[in-house]
Amino acid sequence: MDRLSRRTLAERAEEQLAAAIAMGDLTGKLPGHRELCRVFGISRTSLEPALEALVARGILISRGPRRRFEVAAHAPGRASGATPVRKVLLLEPTRPGRPTPVVRRVAADLAAKLQGSPWGLTEHYAAIGQSRKAGRRFGAILEAEKPDFTILVGGHAATIDWFVQSGVPFGCFGGDIGDIGDRAVAVVAYDSGGMLEDALRHFLALGREDPFVPLRVRTPGMVEKVRGTVARILGEAGLPYSPKWHTPILRENHAEAMREAAEWRLARRPPDTWICFGYEMLIGALGQLSLHGLRVPAQVAPVLLGPMDDLPWLPPWIGTFDFPVAPVTGRLMRWLHHGGKGVQPEIHQVHPRWKPGTVPA
Repeated sequence: MDRLSRRTLAERAEEQLAAAIAMGDLTGKLPGHRELCRVFGISRTSLEPALEALVARGILISRGPRRRFEVAAHAPGRASGATPVRKVLLLEPTRPGRPTPVVRRVAADLAAKLQGSPWGLTEHYAAIGQSRKAGRRFGAILEAEKPDFTILVGGHAATIDWFVQSGVPFGCFGGDIGDIGDRAVAVVAYDSGGMLEDALRHFLALGREDPFVPLRVRTPGMVEKVRGTVARILGEAGLPYSPKWHTPILRENHAEAMREAAEWRLARRPPDTWICFGYEMLIGALGQLSLHGLRVPAQVAPVLLGPMDDLPWLPPWIGTFDFPVAPVTGRLMRWLHHGGKGVQPEIHQVHPRWKPGTVPA
């Protein structure tokens, strides 16, 4: 990883810590380095320059090399005694019950932007599947948190319908745009279709003509969007498209289903490009390619439709994307500026920047 990447990770660690101090989550003496790394999901190499930068900004005080850092009594941006009068809940239903990396960065930036506003941010990461059956769980969370406005992360059609029927003021960050359809909701999301198109066009220009894009999300809107994009891009290049061959649907969102789909494809003819929706699928793809003795990226080029920032130890030649945070939090702040309840229905997509990676010598 080059110096720029390290500096970027350190800056993001600095933002996370500054936001936690501003929100009052960190006060007095800070925990030790190991605990801070665990809580914030950062490495020690990112943490140490972040702490030094916060000392330079007057937010932290260093008492010496063997003593823990302290939050300055009058740290710039530190939350005052005033309590926010309105509550915004960032709710992410995830199977592991912990935030995804992009959401963690958006939450930290949003918390920093809310300083001095009447809004206070609460985060809730729930191990809940998104279906009609989950409505009772969502109701229990909202009853306990009592938010004035909810930012629903990754909302699917059934979950969005429940929120609409409940009358709770909300907007969506991410989600299945194809399944939202004509639902009157406010959505800000990263443009997954544009990302897929950027990656496909890049490798087609390099002469790669046989992509593999397995689908673990099986909602009709998502399937139609991905398959339509792959079929269109291949068709423009005069290449045939097969749903089963190029964009198979996993029988379930599970590692074993991923292995089955990969084994079926690799046993017949390996693809020359493997596009992955998420870190888990990328790790699974690299494992399968290794087991079959296929060289990366000479024979098969892996692509992650996501940011590589949180997995810097992976090979630098994997194609990834830069996910800008400011346009997302800017849109969320706009919703809150209108009081939450006055949010107008919209679908606003932010296009991440394609990073093809470096080719090994």
